[in-house]
Amino acid sequence: MSFQNNLFEKIRKTGAIPLDEYMGLCNAHYYANENPFGQSGDFITAPEISQIFGEMIAVWLVDTLGHVGSSEKIMILECGSGRGTMMFDILKTIRNFKSFQVDVKAVILENSQGLISVQKETLKDFDIEWIKDIHSPILKNFEGTIFIIGNEFLDALPIKQFVFKHQKWFERYIAENENGYLSFVKYPTEYMPPLSDPEEGDIYEFSPAIEQFLKNATSIFDSYRQGGMLWIDYGYDKDAFVDTFQAVRSHQYADPLKTPGANDLTAHVKFSKIKDICSEAGLHTYNIITQRQFLQSCGIDLRANQLMKQKDAVVSKEIEQALFRLTDPTQMGTLFKCFAATTSKVQPAGFV
Repeated sequence: MSFQNNLFEKIRKTGAIPLDEYMGLCNAHYYANENPFGQSGDFITAPEISQIFGEMIAVWLVDTLGHVGSSEKIMILECGSGRGTMMFDILKTIRNFKSFQVDVKAVILENSQGLISVQKETLKDFDIEWIKDIHSPILKNFEGTIFIIGNEFLDALPIKQFVFKHQKWFERYIAENENGYLSFVKYPTEYMPPLSDPEEGDIYEFSPAIEQFLKNATSIFDSYRQGGMLWIDYGYDKDAFVDTFQAVRSHQYADPLKTPGANDLTAHVKFSKIKDICSEAGLHTYNIITQRQFLQSCGIDLRANQLMKQKDAVVSKEIEQALFRLTDPTQMGTLFKCFAATTSKVQPAGFV
């Protein structure tokens, strides 16, 4: 039986399933069976646009390591590595820094066996370990400085949505309608969003999955372990009534309730909540900034100009276009946000 048939059968048995359950099931199937990245896939992430993106992450890691304290052993854990491009650019770049001439352990958190195979080919020249759970003994038993990073990872974790109707809040579920298609339905709930003065039809969303994942991730930094976290994703920095649940297929927006399991389902990340969780865990947090601010503070303009001087006109134009796409406010520059947390109170590049 196909995934879609199984999904419909599950919905028929229960009448409806919560949005976060639907999103989790669909994305698990999607990432296990599709090849979503790149021009031939469904979307292109920042590391695929240009090597300079991963190089700037490497610069941030080197700079932050100098502030939080050196260590003979350093772990870089990337959550959701796509095709492994960003990890490749990071590891290639840090070789050039004397401060990283130490034992660097690279680990990738990935559940898709198909993507792991792609990542292994991309990173065949490096010593990488793969884990499928944030509770892995590889993390718990490591003694040294740990950096946890993720680019467009959190946005794929399931969300719940609540809609305000007739002066009451209802949770959004997915059901099969009379025409045999999936549609939203609402169920009574005791949940009360923390925002006041909702208007008719307002939608509030939050992600129990993101919250639990981050609580597990922050627990890695115990009393003797140094390091930090860096998250980059599209999202918003203040809590709000929004509906950001969406689907992408072949670089175009699609209906998230059609062809389940064949589209990339995402939602904008609520960075203010990430900051709260990290602060509650005892980590030092910083202002949420745009991708443009982060990349420019790490020196992306200087690096792009340096590369353009070394290349011919055609390649230089490609670098210029990549820089525009990564940093311009009309592209990824302001839509994507960056958040950092560290074990020691420092001033990582780009953050204050």
